[in-house]
Amino acid sequence: MKLFLDANVIFSASNESSQLNRLIRIVKESHTVITSNYAQIEAIRNIRAKRPNWEFGYTQIMQRIEVVESIDRMLQIELAAKDRPILATAIACKCDYLVTGDKRDFGHLFDQIIGGVTVITPLTLAKML
Repeated sequence: MKLFLDANVIFSASNESSQLNRLIRIVKESHTVITSNYAQIEAIRNIRAKRPNWEFGYTQIMQRIEVVESIDRMLQIELAAKDRPILATAIACKCDYLVTGDKRDFGHLFDQIIGGVTVITPLTLAKML
């Protein structure tokens, strides 16, 4: 299974005592976990602005995540321009799942398959395992 993590998942997983941090560590043992440089930049920017004490956890969790070059291309669905590179990169990388907690921007896509990628929440991922 190949998973693409959105910036908000990386942000939350940077809290070393979080269940999401634990989930990512478990998933990485037997699956491929990737993100894009676009999501990585957004995650660290938000950590530094909102939770600077999580920066060490961010460094630790990012050692488990492969970072790929972001791709932005038009999609056949309605999605904000700022979120399009997230899904477009997951599709281009042939991921099975895009894991995001962003209900506002991706909620209408939860549990749908777009370009071969199923959009799921971290909770859905945990239940799958």
